[in-house]
Amino acid sequence: MLKKSILLLILSFLLVTMFTFNYSSATAFTEVEIAYAFTRFALNDVNRNTNLELASKAIDYYIIPNKGSFSFNDVVGPRSSSRGYKSANVIINNKFVPGIGGGICQVSSTLYWAATKCNLQILERHPHSLPVKYIPKGKDATVSYKQLDLRFQNNTGDPIRIEAHTNKNNGIQTIRIWQRVPKY
Repeated sequence: MLKKSILLLILSFLLVTMFTFNYSSATAFTEVEIAYAFTRFALNDVNRNTNLELASKAIDYYIIPNKGSFSFNDVVGPRSSSRGYKSANVIINNKFVPGIGGGICQVSSTLYWAATKCNLQILERHPHSLPVKYIPKGKDATVSYKQLDLRFQNNTGDPIRIEAHTNKNNGIQTIRIWQRVPKY
């Protein structure tokens, strides 16, 4: 899993470098934070918090080239116990029931909220069938592998990078989106 993540990171960087960073008059580049979102979670739900952390690590430092798209399910991958995901509450048929990977919708929802703050083009997003307490109404994005996805396109004109962090000491899930812009 770590090798795959590193390979994806290197491939993303190479693609961005080869196809996007050919600004003819730029002499250097800098990253500018273009969106920030955070949500809170209970510290005592150890399984759920493990799932949050795994999903965050999967999307952390993910680079999306200009006009490139992002799929939460493609990047995070299947949620299974063999990949470290634990049983925690999920919503099925309008009920909270235990399920492997429960809680990762908090990561996808926090990411969706950040993506809307910087006006990224949302390609796919599904609200929960029940209200969730961790995010404002209308800012949630439920995901279910191979069924429901969060997808968006980078329409900023520059590469962007996702920064995701699950702080299990203070119960805060953060997402930052950074834009790589040329310095002239």
